[in-house]
Amino acid sequence: GALKSLRWILLGGGPSPEFLLDTCIKEKLNIVKVYGMTETCSGTVGLKLLDEPQNKLYAGRPLPGAKIWTENEELNISGPMVMKGYVSEEDSGGIHNSHDLGWVDDGDLIFLDIRRKDLIISGGENINPIEVEEALINIKGIIDAAVIGIEDEEWGQKVTAFIVQKKDIIETDMIYNKLKKYLSSYKIPKNIIE
Repeated sequence: GALKSLRWILLGGGPSPEFLLDTCIKEKLNIVKVYGMTETCSGTVGLKLLDEPQNKLYAGRPLPGAKIWTENEELNISGPMVMKGYVSEEDSGGIHNSHDLGWVDDGDLIFLDIRRKDLIISGGENINPIEVEEALINIKGIIDAAVIGIEDEEWGQKVTAFIVQKKDIIETDMIYNKLKKYLSSYKIPKNIIE
């Protein structure tokens, strides 16, 4: 009810799980996916979700004045919104390398790969925390989840999940059993913390 009365709802700050985007489309919420960072005065890319739901997995299109291209698979941004530079460092020349992996398709749509720093490397395997978070949130009764890698001598990093339940009714063993249906064993969190 209240969300539908808003003219626009900006959604950004990190990757958006597909189930959340699908819910927003189904509920006809006026979501604008945004991508940007402090160095570019926040938003540089936007996507009105209801206008092009088929492109829901893209970050969006450059906002007026922003130019985006890739070098070595990393997204670079230029325009009047780019900072002059960090204190005590040379002028950026109006160009900021985000160090985010991605690409620009023919129609100016920007696709953002998961940020490199978000990857968890456990036992030599690359694990996308978003995939694990989505598997957790798809379990009935879990309303939110965050997955991180914690340094570990044996594994390099240990997959660790923090979850929020509607009520404390789901036993940890039941969560592990459900995750086995959706995830390879190396992706299953070693610890689940409420």
